[in-house]
Formats: sequence, C-alpha cells, structure tokens
Amino acid sequence: MSGDQYTQVRRPVSRIAEKVLGWLSWIFFTIINHHYDVYRTSFI
Repeated sequence: MSGDQYTQVRRPVSRIAEKVLGWLSWIFFTIINHHYDVYRTSFI
C-alpha cells in the first residue's frame, strides 16, 4: 500500500528532474562548445 503511494509520488518528480537534467546538460555543453570555439579562434 505504502509502496504504491511512494511510486505515484516519485514518478512525476523523477520525470521533472529528468527534464531539468536534460536542459542543464544541453546548456552546459552549449556553453562548453562556445568557449571552445572562442579559444580556438583566438589562438589562430
């Protein structure tokens, strides 16, 4: 009984956390790639 309630509460939270982590990783990689391009062009 308590296990079912736990999964019902847990599922939407993990789904939101999954979206947030996906956005954060996308933004992080975008910033890293941008800085890498800036450094690469500045060295040339």
